[in-house]
Amino acid sequence: VQLAMADALPERAIGMFGRHFCPINVGYNPDRIDPRTGTIEHYFAETFASDGSGGAVKGFDGWQGVGTFGFVGCIVRPDIEVFETQVPFWVRRYELLEDWEGAGEFRGGPGVYVELAANDDLHPDAPSILMTGNSDGMEFPVLGVAGGQAAPKNEMWIESPDGGRRILRTMTSMPVRAGEVCFTRSGGGGGWGNPLDREPGRVQEDVVEGLVSLERARDVYGVVLDPETLEIEQEATEARRAELRARATG
Repeated sequence: VQLAMADALPERAIGMFGRHFCPINVGYNPDRIDPRTGTIEHYFAETFASDGSGGAVKGFDGWQGVGTFGFVGCIVRPDIEVFETQVPFWVRRYELLEDWEGAGEFRGGPGVYVELAANDDLHPDAPSILMTGNSDGMEFPVLGVAGGQAAPKNEMWIESPDGGRRILRTMTSMPVRAGEVCFTRSGGGGGWGNPLDREPGRVQEDVVEGLVSLERARDVYGVVLDPETLEIEQEATEARRAELRARATG
C-alpha cells in the first residue's frame, strides 16, 4: 500500500518524513522529594533527539532535524542539558548519520544517531521506563518519490553492562537500569528524483560535510571524487553515471 501511494503522489510531492522515533523517559526517584508537591519526585521527559529529518521536495533537500507532520514541520530539538537535569540519563552521543538518507536528485534529510545512558542516579529499586508509543518505522522504510530512494529503516535497542542486548520495539514499555544504554538510529527522510540526476557539486558538499561517504557517492549518485582532495573527477563521473544508467535499464 505504501509503495502504491508513493507511485501515485504528484511530481512535486515531498519524500516521506523521517519517523518520530524518541523513547519517553518515565519514572520516579524515592531518594528525592519534589519541592513543589512534597512527595517523591516523578519525571516524564522526552529528548526528541532521535527524530528523523524531513523528506525532499523537487528543488530542495530535506531539512535536518525537522519534526513530524503532527508538529507541522517545526524544529523540536530541545536543550540537552535541560533534559539531563530532569531525568537520571545523559546523552552520550548525538549526531547525524552518514549514508542514512533517502537518496535522490534532491536527497532526504539524514538520520540521527543517539546514545542515551542511564546514570548512577537511577535508583536500583526504581528503574526508569522507556515508552515507545510515539515511534514507528522499524518494519517499513520512509519512502522516496519520483524515483527517489527510501531511507534506511529505524533501529532502536538497549545494551547492558554485561554485554546483553535487547530490541526496544515500537509500541512498548521497557525498564532500564543504571549503566544501560538506549541506542537509536532514525531513518532520515525520503528522496525525490533519480540520484543520478543530482548535481555533482551537491554530492561533493555532502561528502565534505560527512553526510555521504565516498563509496555511496560513487555507487548511488554516480559521482567520483578524488579520495585525497575530494575534487570531482569529471570524466570518471560521466562514465560512472552512464554505467549505472545502463545497468538500471537492463
